[in-house]
Amino acid sequence: MAASAAAWSPAVAGAADTDTGRGYEQVSPVDKDYRIGGLDGDFDRTPLLSARDGGAALFEMTGPLPGAMSGTTLNYYLARRGATGWDAKSIIPAETMVPGTGGLSTLQAVSPDLSKQVLRWANSPLVPGVDPDELNLFLGDTTTGSWRLLSTVPGGLTRVRLVFQGASADWSHVVFSSTDPYLGEAGSLFFINENVNGELRSPAILPDGTSTAVGSRDIALDGAVSADGSRIVFALHGGQIYVRINGVSTVVVSASQRSTPDPNGIRTPRFGAASVDGNRIFFSSPEALTDDANLGTTGGGDLYEFDVDSKTLTDLTVDTNPADAATGAGVQQVVGASDDGSYVYFVASGDLGGGATSGAPNLYLWHAGAVRFIATLDWADLSGWSDRIRPDSTRITPDGRHLVWTSVAPLAGYHNADAVTGTPDSELYRYAADADTLTCVSCHSDGSAPQSSVTLGTSVLPSQRNLPRQLTDDGRSVFFDTTDALVASDTNGKRDVYEWVDGSAHLVSDGVSRHDAFFGDASADGTDVMFHTRARLVPEDTDDYADAYDARRGGGFAHVTASKSCTTSDCRPSAGTQDPGRGEPGSSLLSGVGDAKPAVRFSLREVSAAARRTAARNGRLVLPVYVSTGGRVSAAATAKVGGRSKTISRGQVTARGPGVVHVALRLSRDARAVLARGRTLRVALKVTYSKTSGARAASLTLHR
Repeated sequence: MAASAAAWSPAVAGAADTDTGRGYEQVSPVDKDYRIGGLDGDFDRTPLLSARDGGAALFEMTGPLPGAMSGTTLNYYLARRGATGWDAKSIIPAETMVPGTGGLSTLQAVSPDLSKQVLRWANSPLVPGVDPDELNLFLGDTTTGSWRLLSTVPGGLTRVRLVFQGASADWSHVVFSSTDPYLGEAGSLFFINENVNGELRSPAILPDGTSTAVGSRDIALDGAVSADGSRIVFALHGGQIYVRINGVSTVVVSASQRSTPDPNGIRTPRFGAASVDGNRIFFSSPEALTDDANLGTTGGGDLYEFDVDSKTLTDLTVDTNPADAATGAGVQQVVGASDDGSYVYFVASGDLGGGATSGAPNLYLWHAGAVRFIATLDWADLSGWSDRIRPDSTRITPDGRHLVWTSVAPLAGYHNADAVTGTPDSELYRYAADADTLTCVSCHSDGSAPQSSVTLGTSVLPSQRNLPRQLTDDGRSVFFDTTDALVASDTNGKRDVYEWVDGSAHLVSDGVSRHDAFFGDASADGTDVMFHTRARLVPEDTDDYADAYDARRGGGFAHVTASKSCTTSDCRPSAGTQDPGRGEPGSSLLSGVGDAKPAVRFSLREVSAAARRTAARNGRLVLPVYVSTGGRVSAAATAKVGGRSKTISRGQVTARGPGVVHVALRLSRDARAVLARGRTLRVALKVTYSKTSGARAASLTLHR
């Protein structure tokens, strides 16, 4: 099913913003019978994934698109970007429901380039010889549509639970867990299984050659499968951590290397992270495992690194602070590690120096043999960290030099008490290791109080392996959505998508629509930003269903004539706000291949009541102006102040292409003083456009 080519230039930002050069492209098809996501309003929680290069996107819909064969329980679509638009096709096979299997089929994971998928399937058989009455895992190729069986479930559906755990970089090694003893092992706990190019084997083999079950909380290990598939980390329920090497030998990772054992006995370690090559494994343990570790500690204990090649164990958090004698470093959670393991972020309650607070959740970085204090967090922050192997409240760059996370603690000098409730709102922070700087990327630049909390996107597929990419690989850009207006051109009071880059926040969604926008995912370099919204951001989008959009840097396609008439204020452009007397119906502004070049047009759109109230309160007035092509838009505002007519503001902005731009005006001090005294200010507006002669005039009234 091909999506019609569609694009529209986003709003050019106002005083605190700059044009990021993005164009809107509708990723989900123009012609569809079902909305994206679940119930109305819930589409923000549905999957919208971007390929690393931004050239493909995955999204979910409540029903099948016209011509698609799926639709009984699963409706996932993969859209690929072409020269003239996005083409969306179902990646779910045709379903023939088997009695008693409703809800058991799930899409569990996709590869970073979206070319591979793992499907738990209990419907029509996908490969010959598989019993359709049994639940199995299948590996699919989204390019060719081919399938490979990963599991072989004996005994029917009721005995088994299958969960994808990880894969090698080329997906030749796929690891999954099961409650069923596949290879003859006894027991009722989880088992981990590895499918190597079609051969099924268990990597949970102890050093003495016996196989074992693992704990359900210990098997979902981020980084547990090395990039080449040669090393797999696993942990026993309440026991040790191991690494299986090349399917032939097993090494104990968390064994003590003290000259004399900890007199308090063996205690349970906790896996944290591993380098991509599987050689450096990080974990915490309350047991003293090296001679320099703290004895008799309680709680999280110390952070250790195990080098697989050399079989050496190193305590990274030796704590000599007398205040921590009973607790040691008190490591609570490994937040993440760089691909090569040279940067490791963790939270610990011990005071390891640098201004940390003993007994508080301190965020640290270990790098180059030293521990660096970053910030003291709030214990409430760890509710999303402490029980997760891969926290959904943090992101780290592959090189480890940048970390982002959310916190309700007042960090970076920002007072985050909510403007309405007075309780702390969570804000999004970025740490740059090279410069040792901490920045709040979601805070108001003028220091004003927030009105909502900011969260990082949670897992969108059951395996929790496909978290939204909200931090670019180079660490420069951070993406998020918020209802707070962080720039002057955000005037709608709705949730909007932002990009923070090089110290400034910029709108990604339009900031003027009456609909919310929800961040979905981004490409690794930030060129593509995927988001959901009901707003009609392109002329071809003529319904009120939620759609998947890509705000692509330098993006945009030639417009095609809209197939339906625009009926709401969210059409672009809207007939309800056309320039009086100029005749600008929505469809006449669209052009396709072979159409005559349209006349240059511009019009001053209506300034919303919310924007007028904002201007009366803080002196920032934003004028929405439609232009049919690129050019410079200038505006001047005059008003009677102190008995005389004065120019109280001027502003201009350059449009890169057709669309609505926003001219930000900062009212003069005299004008703001009039409004501060509670008086009414009548403002006359004059807007000019470099591509045509004449001006557009309007007036509006401001009062507090």
